[in-house]
Amino acid sequence: MLSQWRAYGNGVGGYALGFDGKYVGYEVPKDPVKLIKIMYARSEQESVLDRLLDQSLGALCDTAQAGDPRDVDHLVGRCCQFIREVVLSDLVLRFKSQGFQEEKEWRVVVVQNGLNPMSHPAPLGFHVRGDQIIPHLSLDLSGTVGVFTGRLPICTVTYGPTPHPDLTARSLTLLLGQRGFTWPMTEINESAIPYRA
Repeated sequence: MLSQWRAYGNGVGGYALGFDGKYVGYEVPKDPVKLIKIMYARSEQESVLDRLLDQSLGALCDTAQAGDPRDVDHLVGRCCQFIREVVLSDLVLRFKSQGFQEEKEWRVVVVQNGLNPMSHPAPLGFHVRGDQIIPHLSLDLSGTVGVFTGRLPICTVTYGPTPHPDLTARSLTLLLGQRGFTWPMTEINESAIPYRA
């Protein structure tokens, strides 16, 4: 997609890696790390929210009708906690504007409470993008079985629009071959997006 190459490949070049999920060594989903599929359709987003809120309000109403005010206070607190933890911290990561639906994005996210770097499951690192310092986690996704044991299970490398596609393909073949990623294990593809329209 042209928008992806422009956004992440600086307009020219860039590389997209495709991983073979059955060889990924990191166990996802595993708390606090989750693999989530992004929802773009507003109707789907509203349906999920409606269902969660209906369940929460239904449980609250059932408890209120039972008559013990202490149970109602406790349940109100639990509903607020549920909304904070599920709706605000989980669903906000799953919802994205319909304008981005061509991305078909999946995200690996780490769920934590607070900003305490000591609470992360892996050491917190930082990188710079433009004028921002961005925290990140480095996860070892090396394969644990088969041909990808001990290394990333890269099954495809697609290179973006470039004025030198042949040179790029040859260079990628050399680079990947030097690191043990050869065809048919790892396939090199040229983006369908042309360098110039």
